[in-house]
Amino acid sequence: MRFMADGLTAFRAVVGIVIAAGMIYHPVAVTVLFALAVLSDALDGTFAKKFPYSDEENATLIWRRIDPHTTDNIADSIAFFGGHIWIAMWIFNGFWLRATIIVVPWLISIGFLVAIAVVKKHNKKVAEMVDVVFGWFYGSAMAVMLIVLLANATTWWLYIVAPVAPICVFLLIKYKWDRLTTRPDGYSK
Repeated sequence: MRFMADGLTAFRAVVGIVIAAGMIYHPVAVTVLFALAVLSDALDGTFAKKFPYSDEENATLIWRRIDPHTTDNIADSIAFFGGHIWIAMWIFNGFWLRATIIVVPWLISIGFLVAIAVVKKHNKKVAEMVDVVFGWFYGSAMAVMLIVLLANATTWWLYIVAPVAPICVFLLIKYKWDRLTTRPDGYSK
């Protein structure tokens, strides 16, 4: 079960790549995959806390030598970028509109990742705050993208969003509250 969190993180990155590469053209399939990527983000932290790696495993497993928050943020950004590319290429027309939809959020996301990495070397508390802001930015952007994908995939998307949105907000608060307010487990060491 220890590998479940890492598997969910890898799944999110793969989904982002598959969606960005345009390997799936059907809007419903893209929407379902993207929803699963969002769900994987909600669950990977829960699994990581419930089934932590031992110090010995962290030392021997190659992918565990990288800061888990960094790998999680990279997977988040790949899924985020994949969703933006698909939305820009399949829903909107016009070069500049497409370029804006792809480039601006990606630059913001990369900016957050670079800021976290640079600031973390000098002030871990500030890096934690920047990471929390990134979490809010990422979470709200993923929710908006999911609604846009649903609206594109079905004519009855509002009937899905209306009952599911309050459930998702409840689950987000329940499972991700610590991520939305602080992230001391990754920066206090």
